[in-house]
Amino acid sequence: SQRGYAYVVAVELPGVDIGDIEITFEDGSLTIQGQRRVAFDPFEERMHRAERRYGAFRRSITLPSYVKPDAIEASTQDGVLQIVVPKAEEV
Repeated sequence: SQRGYAYVVAVELPGVDIGDIEITFEDGSLTIQGQRRVAFDPFEERMHRAERRYGAFRRSITLPSYVKPDAIEASTQDGVLQIVVPKAEEV
């Protein structure tokens, strides 16, 4: 494949299922939002401090012009969400 054909956005989202993520692109802004669910773990009730946050999250990233919003693809692997935003030809 041709190098530089797309913008690639990688976001660490451990414990988040791709079905709980919504990705939108509007007015040059890529928005990732979703819900990090609390999984019941008896060990965590005895834990003094937890570093993982739960609940709703939302992040927006401004991308340069000339992208193909209809061709945006997303996948997850090992807790990392990867979004590929293909570039369009400049007019």
